[in-house]
Amino acid sequence: MLQPRDNQGDAKIASARFYAHSEIHHNNQLYPRTRPL
Repeated sequence: MLQPRDNQGDAKIASARFYAHSEIHHNNQLYPRTRPL
């Protein structure tokens, strides 16, 4: 995972990317979708 910067926008982007990756990687079994991508 990329190192988050001190920028809120970058942190949100990194978090969204990690969330999407987790959702895809675990095939929605461990991380069910709670918001649209």
